Amino acid sequence: MEKKVQGPAIGLIVTAALGVLGALLNIVSAPFQSAQDFGAQIPDWAQFLVSGAVGIAIGVIGIALSGLVLWGALRMMKLQNHTLAVVVSVLAMIPVLSPCCCVGIPVGIWALVVLLNDEVKQAFQS
Repeated sequence: MEKKVQGPAIGLIVTAALGVLGALLNIVSAPFQSAQDFGAQIPDWAQFLVSGAVGIAIGVIGIALSGLVLWGALRMMKLQNHTLAVVVSVLAMIPVLSPCCCVGIPVGIWALVVLLNDEVKQAFQS
């Protein structure tokens, strides 16, 4: 059964790694961003979220959530804690919390499909 969860778990690990990289980029660039850098194309609330201390805080939260996804993926590979694996699969699909919907959504759906299989559920319980 470990082979069934290995692929989606690796996908979640990649998603978490990309999330950490994106968050680190946000942390590094946030102090240098200002609302004026974005011009009129971005709404005020979005400018506020990427600039200054708020941008740094969002980056730190992103690293924490990516760490949670990584931890859940590693537990999933060992068939431990089914509930955590399901939760991190859903977290990976939330575009604000993961690196773009291009990676997080398909990987999260793949992981959920595998995790909701009855045989896989039973393997987690044994």
